[in-house]
Amino acid sequence: MNKTHNQNIGKKGEDLAAQYLQDHGFKILGQNINTRYGELDILARQKLIIHVVEVKTRTSDLFGMATEAINIKKLSKMKKTQQVLKDQGVIPVHAKVQYDFIAITIRLNAFTLEPFWNIGELDLPR
Repeated sequence: MNKTHNQNIGKKGEDLAAQYLQDHGFKILGQNINTRYGELDILARQKLIIHVVEVKTRTSDLFGMATEAINIKKLSKMKKTQQVLKDQGVIPVHAKVQYDFIAITIRLNAFTLEPFWNIGELDLPR
C-alpha cells in the first residue's frame, strides 16, 4: 500500500463517519483540523455537546483492527487539540466536550461502522 492509497482510504472513512453523524442529528463543525498536536478528524455538535471524533479506517486486519487503533496516547492528543481549539475560540470555553471514536472497516464495496461514544482513559489500552 502506498501513502496516497492510505490517504484515500482514510478520507473515505472520514466521509462515511461524517455522513453517519449527520444522519444521526449531528452538525459537522469541521473536518481535518490541524493543530500543533496533530489533526482532528471531525468536530461536531449534537444539541449542547461538542464531539471531538477520531476516525480509524481499515481495509484489512494486516495492521490490526480499526477498533484497536485508539489508545491513551491518541486520547491525550485529542484532549490537547480540543484545548487549542478552545484557546482559539473555535470551541466555546464553557462547552461540554465529549471524545468519540468511530472504527470503520471497508471490504470490497461494503463497510461496517462501529461508534464508541464518550471514550475515557479507563476504556482504553495503554
